[in-house]
Amino acid sequence: MRKLAFLAGLAVVNLTASAEQPLSRDEEGEMALAFIRCSGLYQAMADVVSAGGKPSAAEHLRGLGRGAQTAALWTYAANYAAQNPDDPKPLGAWSSYVEPQIETEKTRFLGLMEFGDSEAMKTGMDECTALNKAQAEIVGLIRDESRPQGKDN
Repeated sequence: MRKLAFLAGLAVVNLTASAEQPLSRDEEGEMALAFIRCSGLYQAMADVVSAGGKPSAAEHLRGLGRGAQTAALWTYAANYAAQNPDDPKPLGAWSSYVEPQIETEKTRFLGLMEFGDSEAMKTGMDECTALNKAQAEIVGLIRDESRPQGKDN
């Protein structure tokens, strides 16, 4: 988990630095898959919490899931742009690759909950907690880049 958090933090620094050193395919895949797992976990938890009558908690978890999904999309898009500076792709270009994986992870986590595998759930939550800071930084970078640049910004 510490390795993933470190890798995610390193990726944020690397992919936003002026040198734009891309991640290896293995590093990119490991980091994106971690965010994909987290998105699936948060979505599964949101479904369970919503069914339990806690809509605000469910919405919070859905937000975390959307953030993890965005971080996975950004990981692929930013690394691709670093490797192909003349042909960057928008975040949405990676959706058809990421979204089915998130659904698979969501189903996996729902199954773990049904079987009462608390150890696997704890491991997943620990991994996602370790990635929260990097996830928030990535979402912040995207927000900063999407803001209009003007004299007042």
